[in-house]
Amino acid sequence: MVHLDVSDQARLVDAVRRGSDQELRELPSSIASEEKILPQRLAALAAVGDGAAGEQLRLFILRQDELVVELEQAAVALQTAGVPFLLLRGFALQQRYPKTHIRQFNDLDLVVRDVTHLPTTIVALGRLGHHLTRPVTAWSAPAGVWTGLAFNKERGRELPFYVDVAAGGPALGCGVQHRIPDSAWASTDQVSAAANVRTLGLTHLTVAFLVELVERDRCIVRDALDFIALIDADGFDPDAVAGSLAGIPVRQGLQRLLPILRASAQDRARRLAARFAAAAAPRSVSHQVRGTVARTLGSAGQVLARHRFDMALRLASDRIAVSAAVRTGLPVFLFPDPDRSLPGLPGAAIHASLDCFTARVRPMATEAETEYCFSGEEWWR
Repeated sequence: MVHLDVSDQARLVDAVRRGSDQELRELPSSIASEEKILPQRLAALAAVGDGAAGEQLRLFILRQDELVVELEQAAVALQTAGVPFLLLRGFALQQRYPKTHIRQFNDLDLVVRDVTHLPTTIVALGRLGHHLTRPVTAWSAPAGVWTGLAFNKERGRELPFYVDVAAGGPALGCGVQHRIPDSAWASTDQVSAAANVRTLGLTHLTVAFLVELVERDRCIVRDALDFIALIDADGFDPDAVAGSLAGIPVRQGLQRLLPILRASAQDRARRLAARFAAAAAPRSVSHQVRGTVARTLGSAGQVLARHRFDMALRLASDRIAVSAAVRTGLPVFLFPDPDRSLPGLPGAAIHASLDCFTARVRPMATEAETEYCFSGEEWWR
């Protein structure tokens, strides 16, 4: 795929910010989708009577309305089950946008307070029809065990609903997490789109956004628009954000965002991004080494799996290998295993709340194992 260069991305940021409809109308749909500004393009076309674009925009808004319903149902289920959670991204950032702008997204990102809430979360969402679709990524870090879960809920022939859930806070790269501090849980904002849902206050929401930039291979136009929406929000405190970033290694993500802002007319955004990059910590040597090791092992595992799947699966399931990965903070992959029948390290060896999982060092399983783990059956009961 051919990506836009930084100057073209900056031009689109400025076009969206000043409402340059002609420039957005001339934008190819594929690029608008890739840069996550398709709603802005559709709105510009609909404004001049493009019926097809108007219908696409209507369906897009309908999809977001359906996501609101899913979010409210998930909120009620989790609250009833006693699971503390917050909303990240999605509607949390949408509410910071100008009222006439629609932010492109198609899933829900939640964070539960701790890994101990994971089994209850799976049960609560499972009863709503959401089911795990792939192995749970997990690693041990000084702040505790981090896990990332991906749920799907089928919608007939349409795209399913996607819900991603992280324990403790967003990931900061291989083996590192940003654990949302207790003070942030104690001071949250209500999400206007769903009365039962709360998100981080503006300072901690900005920090979480910058954390999530670290995981990107590249920044897109929507990332720049998100950042601008946050810093333009009423009550935004640059000093509080800069102070909160001390010791958090988000510099790499900001360094990807800065070239777009520098090439744009968004001077305040550029200055603040540069300030936050200076305040943030760089990645530690151990963080960089762990990432390199994980990528190397992953590439070697892929090569071996293509030629000797049986051998690769045995190595992925080796308990000693999985235990070593856990001790060194490397990622492992948890498979739902209610009957405790899969080879691998029992999840309870990583954390007591992961008792119904089995861990492997690669997200590998036979067809029969995959059917057993991800059939969508209510295995938690």
